[in-house]
Amino acid sequence: MLARKLFPNLLKLSKFTQKLMYSQVKVTVGGPLITLSNGTKMPQVGLGTWLSSPEEVKGAVKYAINTGYRLIDTAAIYENEDAIGEAIQELIKEKKIKREDLFITTKASKTIQIEHLNC
Repeated sequence: MLARKLFPNLLKLSKFTQKLMYSQVKVTVGGPLITLSNGTKMPQVGLGTWLSSPEEVKGAVKYAINTGYRLIDTAAIYENEDAIGEAIQELIKEKKIKREDLFITTKASKTIQIEHLNC
């Protein structure tokens, strides 16, 4: 994974930092919403998936959704979108979430955008 190779030190979190992050889950899940132009209310706080391997991200996505997160942020360059999709599909199949209750955001490079325009 490119991001993991470029920023290996960001993955080394102290136990204190990990506990602090987990303690904030309940605080952030009930966070503020933003109203979109069509009236839909979207969470302003979501799960970021950068620097997560496919193996790590699958569990993280399931945990986040099960604790109330409804916004998942992705990008093709993270190389973990397949695992994110698998986690979401499993939770939908288990009837723990409906797809229409989730917001999935992503970023696409110009290369990807051009490839899709030429389809």
